[in-house]
Amino acid sequence: MTKTYQANTPLILKDAAGKSYRVERGDTVALSDEQYADVAAHVTLLDTQPESANAPTPSHLAEEQPETPDATPAQPETPKPKTKGK
Repeated sequence: MTKTYQANTPLILKDAAGKSYRVERGDTVALSDEQYADVAAHVTLLDTQPESANAPTPSHLAEEQPETPDATPAQPETPKPKTKGK
């Protein structure tokens, strides 16, 4: 069973082909039980899923997407206090 974890620190892992790849802090990654045993102190369990389910793709295999600046959430307008005219 594949389990999905969040990296608490940057990690260097190996894929099934033996190629090393980096997982940044905060990234999610699907780990086998063997991989988890190596990095258990550095990850947090997020979800479990069967082997046949689509697991998150490590960042080195994912298509590169341009970074977009974080949009600040719009603040709701607060009504201005009404002042009594003299």
